[in-house]
Amino acid sequence: MRGSQWWANEVPEDLGEGYVKAILKAIEDGHAILRWQSLAIGDLELLVMRAPLAIGTSEDYVYLYGLSANACDRIAEALTDVMTPTSLVLDALAEHPDAEFIGPHTQPNGATGMSKAAAKAHNDEVQEDERLIRAGAIPVGYGKTYVLNPRYREGYACEYWWPVSEDFARANAAWLPGGGVNSSGTGYVVQPEQWAHFYLHFWDYSMGAFFMATAARLAGEPVDLRQLVQDPSEAGRISLWGALPWSCHPEFKPAGESPSEPIAWHTELDLTKTPLGLRCVTWLGYQFGLAPREIPGPRHDPMILSYSKHCRRGGKFLGVDLEGLPVWDGGIQLALPSDDRESPWCAALASETLRACLLPGEVPPHGLRVSVRELVEDARLARSLRPKEWTPTPGSLAICARAGHDPLRGGFGHVRGVVQAEGGRYLGIGGNELDTITMAWHSLTAKDIRAWIKR
Repeated sequence: MRGSQWWANEVPEDLGEGYVKAILKAIEDGHAILRWQSLAIGDLELLVMRAPLAIGTSEDYVYLYGLSANACDRIAEALTDVMTPTSLVLDALAEHPDAEFIGPHTQPNGATGMSKAAAKAHNDEVQEDERLIRAGAIPVGYGKTYVLNPRYREGYACEYWWPVSEDFARANAAWLPGGGVNSSGTGYVVQPEQWAHFYLHFWDYSMGAFFMATAARLAGEPVDLRQLVQDPSEAGRISLWGALPWSCHPEFKPAGESPSEPIAWHTELDLTKTPLGLRCVTWLGYQFGLAPREIPGPRHDPMILSYSKHCRRGGKFLGVDLEGLPVWDGGIQLALPSDDRESPWCAALASETLRACLLPGEVPPHGLRVSVRELVEDARLARSLRPKEWTPTPGSLAICARAGHDPLRGGFGHVRGVVQAEGGRYLGIGGNELDTITMAWHSLTAKDIRAWIKR
């Protein structure tokens, strides 16, 4: 079936549910076009779509734009053996040696950008660009799509991508969020990762369906990416966020399936076989996904306050009991009274991470404190403090100076958890950063790094 004919006769003017049904019927009838590109990320070999999903024939096809995240999930279910990609995988595709940028072809936002005409106009423009690139090149810059991201916002989906060249990004830095730097920090995009589109009902002319195949090979052995992306020891290969709590949007319900149970931070994680550091990374990533945020005024975020519930000043933290409750020798309870700037809570988050992940019988590498200085003192006694020249392992803590003070000398400090370290930088998750929990890359040799605590 010719794509132009299908688009004209089967796709409704308002897109919406009729559009999704037309796509699913075309897939069932064998008219879907998926163009795959092989990628090697370290010793992981996988397939990712090099162009958005299309309907038609090799000579007459239409790229499917104007898709909601729910539509993409339903399409993935119909195609089988494909899944939502991660930002790391998409960035790797855009940085392929044979990649060549097309577009971007931006159009007006609002109602005019959520129409059949706008989606088709975008398709026509990118297909025209495809004809101009050199033979053998991989065109990138088709538009945006949806990605797996742990920072869940109920009712919304995480949009990302639309890669662009460095020259374009520099020339248009004024309107590109964050200067257009991509999630990996290695290229440029029009759209950074954000939970901004409604999961069910947003139809945008630039949103296409990109998938990666669930079947891959790791060190030559077959692996299912749906499992790998949730494995704390392996997820970092394709996820900037470490292990993810899901392999598709958490609100997606496959056809005929009843609602699932709430997702726990350690779902499908064998705690007894997972090192403490990786447990801490998983729990901290889950908190990042919950996105607690300071509340201006007299009210305070109860989740942020809960991080300091078990903290004490003085005494020695001995570990946890069979119920996961802390066991102390002395000390006075010291919980934070607020979530504002008068009560910095980065140390409380690091402490609650340890308490939640520690198993009965394990020796804690530090105590449960609301002060970075006290974390350092505990780590010295536990012999888990490492010099700033040390390369941190997943789950370790970065101890930083703050406002000219040095926590190694009894002054104020800041602390964040380490997800991974590579290439002279580390990916950190820290509380009390921009009034919430943030995740970002930092230099291993930054001037504010004073020491590390191994966990």
